[in-house]
Amino acid sequence: MPLTTGRWLSLSTQAPVYAIEINSRLGEDVAALEWLDFWSRRLPTWLELRIFEDEHGPANLYGNINGPASRVRFYQSGFTPHVLSSLKRVTDLSPYAKSGDELREALPTDSVERVFVLDVGQGAANALVTKSKRVLAYIDLGAGVLADAGTWPAAMTGICLKDHPLVVLTHWHYDHFHAANKFTTALNRTWIAPFQRIGPGPQSAMASGIAQNGTLLIWNGKGILKKGAIELERCTGSTGNFNRSGIAVWVNGPMGRTTRTIQSCCPVTQDTPISRP
Repeated sequence: MPLTTGRWLSLSTQAPVYAIEINSRLGEDVAALEWLDFWSRRLPTWLELRIFEDEHGPANLYGNINGPASRVRFYQSGFTPHVLSSLKRVTDLSPYAKSGDELREALPTDSVERVFVLDVGQGAANALVTKSKRVLAYIDLGAGVLADAGTWPAAMTGICLKDHPLVVLTHWHYDHFHAANKFTTALNRTWIAPFQRIGPGPQSAMASGIAQNGTLLIWNGKGILKKGAIELERCTGSTGNFNRSGIAVWVNGPMGRTTRTIQSCCPVTQDTPISRP
């Protein structure tokens, strides 16, 4: 059955696609710290988990990327070659990879007057706006997920998509694309995203939703792509680090180039005139 936008919201936010979070950022979770210390360099690319509820376990288990967490412990084991082959096939972005010329052709030619940084809670979403107040492109369409799902502002009841803006996804972390689950018209648009090793849950579901309803253009190359006001630069960090191997975006405006790449979210909505570095 085609994955239409009408079915997308309930599937993407309520389907039993589980996420496990082992979080040591507070420095107080002894169970999580001990698990990470032992397993951080020992985990294979894919593994099978046997999960048990345990309020003293090292992990939070989410039934979906919007759902509340329960505390669990788990044991891990490997997969058979057949299962590994199936997982690799369903998470492969290669069929959507395009040449640099095809990606450059998708970039708009209009000038950019301002960059709006949207308050989407924990996440990132930036709008490139022309002098006539038309949204030319979005750099990420993110929103808070998992433990940060509640950071989505109640006042954010819509995102302007009427001018068919391009969407550039800097990398495949959930909080950089989850707003497209809230406003599913975004799936009908053209997206440019980096080639990264995505998971079989919300990431591959998002890729499939875009490919079936809009256009998914995957950049598996290097260097810089420039057209009009927008300049995309492929990051050269470790391929295992989404933040370091995605796409950085520069914007050239009336007064010159932006002072930084668009990669992060400010805590409040604001509009930023483009200025010289």
